[in-house]
Amino acid sequence: MVLLYYLNVFKNRTWTPGRILQGAEELEEKGYIQKDLTVLYPERVLKYYGLRTKIVWDEEYKHYRPVDELALKGQFEILYWYNPETDLHHFTGGNGAGIRTYDPLGESITATQGHIESKRIFNLL
Repeated sequence: MVLLYYLNVFKNRTWTPGRILQGAEELEEKGYIQKDLTVLYPERVLKYYGLRTKIVWDEEYKHYRPVDELALKGQFEILYWYNPETDLHHFTGGNGAGIRTYDPLGESITATQGHIESKRIFNLL
């Protein structure tokens, strides 16, 4: 759902439940996501909807970026939260400096009571 948020931000896309379900089925068929909606290839999902990106990658961190790394101009971030009390993980949108700007669950316990474990940073192409 966080990827859909960024598609709205950058491509002004609006979503209906039917369009989300149709897209999920097509993306699962392509192998970009799993049936439980776990995203395997975020760049391919975004490209499928017309947003070209490149995830920031290096040999040390792979695609997991340090919590204190800032997203630069032309980049956006997805925050990966963990709540040790519930042992749950959750993704949200961020403002580039690690501040939550969009939570697909509204005010999730994981994001409000947990901590950012890592982030993914994407370059807009």
